[in-house]
Amino acid sequence: MKNIFKIIIVFFLFLFISFPVLARNATPSANQEEIETKETLIQSKTEQQTATKTARLSEQKQNIISNHYHIMMKRLYTATVRLGIILTRIESRIEKIEVENEQANLSDIKTKIEDIKVYIDQIMHESMPQTQEIFEEIKNNENPRKILPKLRKSVKESKDDIIAVHQSLIEIIKELKSLKEN
Repeated sequence: MKNIFKIIIVFFLFLFISFPVLARNATPSANQEEIETKETLIQSKTEQQTATKTARLSEQKQNIISNHYHIMMKRLYTATVRLGIILTRIESRIEKIEVENEQANLSDIKTKIEDIKVYIDQIMHESMPQTQEIFEEIKNNENPRKILPKLRKSVKESKDDIIAVHQSLIEIIKELKSLKEN
């Protein structure tokens, strides 16, 4: 009986000593799998978050570019319309001068006015729609930075055209003042 009792004690000692070792070896594989699944979930979640952030940022950039473009085009359009209004006022002044002074030679000024009308029409119907096409190309393109210089150049050309028309109108007004003084 003593032998059986010793064997049972040794068996239980062995069982209690080896049980924590077996428990440690068994749980890491289960924990390892849980850790790996959590890591993959976290990684996929971060990838989704970065994808949504980049999409949101690109959408915000497109909105900023779009707003800036529309403001610029509105300014250019209103400037062109104002030049047209000034041109009609100049034409009415020319008519008044012709009525008052029939001897005045206004043919040169009238040809300049006709040239300016053609130039304004060209700005409104060629330059600005061309700029609009470039802008649409930028909106539909994934990398707008490559096309932005083309848009800047087109807007600058339209602006320079408007400035040239304005300078021509100033010259015409000066000529009219000199005629009126004489």
